[in-house]
Amino acid sequence: MHELVFVKALQFTACLTGTAWGRYQTLWYNAMGLSPMQNGLLRTVGLSAKLMAGPIWGVMSDRTGKPGLMLVGSALSCAVCLECLRHSWAYSSMAILVMLKVLRSGGNGVGTLVDIITLQIIAVNKREGYGLQRLWTCLAWGVGSALSGYLIDVFGFGAMFLWTYGGTFLLCTLLMLRQAPSPTPTLSPLSHTEQAYPDRQPPACGSFTSSQNGPAIKIERVSYRRLVGPLWPVLLGGVLQGVAMALVEQILFLQLEIEFHVSKAFIGNLTLVGTLTELPCFAFSEQLIARYGHRRLLLCSQATLALRLVLMSQITPGLLVLIQCLHGPCFALFWSTIVDSVNKMAPEGTKGTAQSLLSTMYFVVGAGMGSTMWGAVYQSYGAATTYLLGLIALLLSAGLVAAGHRPQLHTNGEKLKPECPV
Repeated sequence: MHELVFVKALQFTACLTGTAWGRYQTLWYNAMGLSPMQNGLLRTVGLSAKLMAGPIWGVMSDRTGKPGLMLVGSALSCAVCLECLRHSWAYSSMAILVMLKVLRSGGNGVGTLVDIITLQIIAVNKREGYGLQRLWTCLAWGVGSALSGYLIDVFGFGAMFLWTYGGTFLLCTLLMLRQAPSPTPTLSPLSHTEQAYPDRQPPACGSFTSSQNGPAIKIERVSYRRLVGPLWPVLLGGVLQGVAMALVEQILFLQLEIEFHVSKAFIGNLTLVGTLTELPCFAFSEQLIARYGHRRLLLCSQATLALRLVLMSQITPGLLVLIQCLHGPCFALFWSTIVDSVNKMAPEGTKGTAQSLLSTMYFVVGAGMGSTMWGAVYQSYGAATTYLLGLIALLLSAGLVAAGHRPQLHTNGEKLKPECPV
């Protein structure tokens, strides 16, 4: 199997496996009698477990040199935990449910390991970058959400579990058809945001000596204070942006289930619409950044999210498609722009670490806090109030991102003019 074909199939299959549970687990928990606040708590617990376990999967992959084998083990362990979550006894106690959620999320190293294998392959086959591989994940999420939603409507939630088990089988089969390459010594387990820019990644913070393919080179330790100093407003802004986006990713779909009683297929189709709007934003982000600059694009994205929250507070079935059409500018444009911005703002020798921090602040800290907080607010005050309160977090995020956007680039302690207007 051609290596680049294999990696596209791996990205697509791995994401497709997780779409049913990833998109509809909130609705499953609601069907099992959990409150919106408990739903948000479980999401926070899962994200926290991933925060702790993600780097461990990467380190183990580096040390064993067998990310493919570890990927099989991770996928199978997730399937076992999911089978436990299918049974009613798991919901007899919140402690049991939390334990199972921690085990499943902590054992889910699929995303990290898939990206490690992807980076290893494109490091050798340099005709295509990471972005062209990641597009297949985006497509799998949209198509899988729509199709699995339809199957859940027809056959019930049992289809959600069978979808995941079938995907796990396909993923393991795909890995067995091709031996994953040995890890390249200079690559490290990175978050998906770092991997979007594989050619720009420096070594992570630390001090070590490399003698691969040439004389030994000393990489000096870089102070974390020097790294976080210029970036803290942007990182904190990323947390608040993640808090606001939790309304879109969790509360909106929970509201559609509870208040509008829409079908799972309808929710899946809405997800597909939002996913399709991401593609052009990711594809043309570099050109947009070069023309308009980071600050303008970030503020434009946040203004679009503000409009989206206002529309969500007055939601009607006729507005749903329009609301989802705003997803690309709200998420994809913001994320691609802030990733590029942090890459340019971070001092040399810390760029990879800076991207890891940004990813953690947005996807783990922000999303986790937002899921718990908004779940409680929605349960007590309703959807409209919850969405409008989200504007506060968004306004604070916009102020921090704008204030923290520095026109200078840090290169070995020197300030240079930016490559594009801010």
